[in-house]
Amino acid sequence: MKRWLETEDGLALAIGLGIFALSLSAVAGIDLLGWGVTASVWLDPAKAVAPVSKVYAGVPGWLSLLLTYFFTLVVLGAGARMLRLDLTRFALSFSAIFWLSYLCWLAGNYGYIAATPDKRKDLGLAWSLGVTGEAGFLVALVAGLVVGNLLPAVAGALKEAVRPELYIKTAIVILGASLGVQAAGATGLATAIMFRGFAAIVEAYLIYWALV
Repeated sequence: MKRWLETEDGLALAIGLGIFALSLSAVAGIDLLGWGVTASVWLDPAKAVAPVSKVYAGVPGWLSLLLTYFFTLVVLGAGARMLRLDLTRFALSFSAIFWLSYLCWLAGNYGYIAATPDKRKDLGLAWSLGVTGEAGFLVALVAGLVVGNLLPAVAGALKEAVRPELYIKTAIVILGASLGVQAAGATGLATAIMFRGFAAIVEAYLIYWALV
């Protein structure tokens, strides 16, 4: 087990399932992760971030962002220890990547960039590009290309925390688990899908295949 946790695949599964397990406390009415930060389309920087859950609506957005940073730093720092990385270098490079990434995400959520036509009136905008907050991914892509190609020394200094496979695999585990819960909650839909799947198998193997 220890050797398995010393691989990125094992860590991604362990971290993803651990975070998912914490989120299940919401079923009992105790939201342990609702303080996590989320960004929204903004014009006033003070309103750019807020806790993801209304339970923590009284928590300032900047505090929610700091809590998210420290939580991810501790969790991924534990993973870095299992991978036998230099913890100081990892913490410093991860911090730089985290803040740069979130600045890109906030830039992508700027009203004149992200606001869709139905949101312009609420924000008092006459126009916007309307590309939604996912423009943050494009900003991050450009930032990554600039750092990787024009600032090789900076890219080298951040190398310790550049673990895209670990981060992506962890996110996939969390996403897969959450989809499973949503599917379990929609029992009527799940039953219909299962019945239709069974019917498709019968059709394919007993009718279509036989006719062909």
